Amino acid sequence: GGEARAYTPSRLNRAIEALRDELRQRGYAEAQVRVTDVKIDDHTGKVGLVIDVAEGARWEVAAVRFVGAGESGVGLDFGRGFEHRPWSVLWQQDVRERPREAFFTAGFPDVGIAFSAKPGAELAGVQAVEVTATITPGARVRVGQVRFEGNRRTQAIVLRRRVQVATGGPLDPRVFQQASR
Repeated sequence: GGEARAYTPSRLNRAIEALRDELRQRGYAEAQVRVTDVKIDDHTGKVGLVIDVAEGARWEVAAVRFVGAGESGVGLDFGRGFEHRPWSVLWQQDVRERPREAFFTAGFPDVGIAFSAKPGAELAGVQAVEVTATITPGARVRVGQVRFEGNRRTQAIVLRRRVQVATGGPLDPRVFQQASR
């Protein structure tokens, strides 16, 4: 068995938050968790709790729509792979990464993506959600002349192998992040 831990209000609050976060990661976007009763026996030290958990409907992504790519020329035809999954922060992170990679490759280093969810009909405890991912591409950036300064021991050819970018090509910030590792 586990070791008994002393009751503290802050430990209880952390546990309540952890349970709420876990439910939301599983798609219960409106989950509520609260303590409705705390009984502390001062003589024995025993603590009794009543915790009220209201999961609500599980939000499931029914459709994903990307808007705002405009005339960037970046294709965004991968929304279907993210449907029929629970709406959560982790889902948003996964979906945000795909267009970011596409825009980085095309030379849009400052792309931003914001989500809005529109709940639809609830059926058998599942709330269908239509998600709109609004993309703000930012400016397309091209690589200018690449110069290495301050390298006293390392030859420029070695540095160029690490940073493989072409003058005039799209600026992909991931190339520079990889080169710095």
